[in-house]
Amino acid sequence: MLEGKRNPPALHIPEAYWQGIVDSVQRALREPKVKCVVICGQNGIFCGGADIREFSGPMSGPPLTPMIHSIEAAAKPMVAAIEGSALGGGLLLALGCHYRIAHSKTRLGFPEVILGLLPAAGGTQLLPRLIGVPAALDLITTGRHVTAAEALQLGMVDQVTDRNIMDVAVKFALSVVGKPLLHLAIYFDSGKTVGMLSLVFFCRKRYHQKTFIYFFFFFILD
Repeated sequence: MLEGKRNPPALHIPEAYWQGIVDSVQRALREPKVKCVVICGQNGIFCGGADIREFSGPMSGPPLTPMIHSIEAAAKPMVAAIEGSALGGGLLLALGCHYRIAHSKTRLGFPEVILGLLPAAGGTQLLPRLIGVPAALDLITTGRHVTAAEALQLGMVDQVTDRNIMDVAVKFALSVVGKPLLHLAIYFDSGKTVGMLSLVFFCRKRYHQKTFIYFFFFFILD
């Protein structure tokens, strides 16, 4: 079990703390007795993303893209136990895991566009590969949050529960030990890209005259 640092109320993760996640994951993967890994938050919150106050300065933590890829490439099952919220970098961390278990009251999303930013470290690639281009474009370009129930319907999470999230996630993780793992970095489902070009052209036309915030929408599409 990897537990988030104590930083209430939103559990934003300062850059330096990401290194702790990297070190803990690598330690767990090296330990022969560890058969699976569950990543969780603390105080009822998975992760509200990066600490935006640090964006104006130099990065002090590890690059996020290699970190997410290292989690995804792990030979042992990596399971995200999500409760409270998984937003921005928090959702990206969950997407890097092979499986995601969410509490019924969880909310998930990429709100970066509302701040005039883009989902970082491959978020715009991982989410479409998981839930398809149309649904991913809707979430990424509007910044809206989805409930756990909608996330399950979209395929963002594998299971939703009302019970203790860690109990359910650990039981699930143990149940998938030895089974093939889905790696989104190399995963491609042609069925989820049907009509992708026509959809992109439609979205470009729809948002062409919108407010300045949709300037970033075109970078997301590209």
